[in-house]
Amino acid sequence: MSDNYDSDLMLDDEKPDLSSAEDLHLVFRIEDEDYAINVAEVADILQYSKLRRVPSTPDFLRGILNVRGDIIPVICVRRKFLKPVKEIDFETCIVKVQHAEYLLGLIVDKVIGVEDIKPEHIKSPPNAKLSYANQFIKNIGVVDDKVRMILCLEKLIF
Repeated sequence: MSDNYDSDLMLDDEKPDLSSAEDLHLVFRIEDEDYAINVAEVADILQYSKLRRVPSTPDFLRGILNVRGDIIPVICVRRKFLKPVKEIDFETCIVKVQHAEYLLGLIVDKVIGVEDIKPEHIKSPPNAKLSYANQFIKNIGVVDDKVRMILCLEKLIF
């Protein structure tokens, strides 16, 4: 007898809940708002470490970081969203993301965790441009009455 189970013989409520990778999102906090990006775009989560400043770059580009031989630019999502500067603390992280051929670090206030946001719980953002930061929002996910603003990395990078 094999260790594999025959899913046709199991009752529906006995089948394991297998989330697709497309449904999994890394949730992080900036100020008092929760944002999410698809885990497929997350390469690593790093403890904040000192960055090398690059002269004549925008204020949101905080510097570069050598991560196991990869030199990546690091942007402060707070500054990109025009939020007030916050002192770096023990919860501050750098989320290393990969979008197309681009590797980039995102400084976030705190990583909340990974959440399963099913397509039926994802809505289009409102058409109204309520703030500058709204231009980076691709969709809105709602999980257990918690709102997660799903970011468009392409817009955030460029």
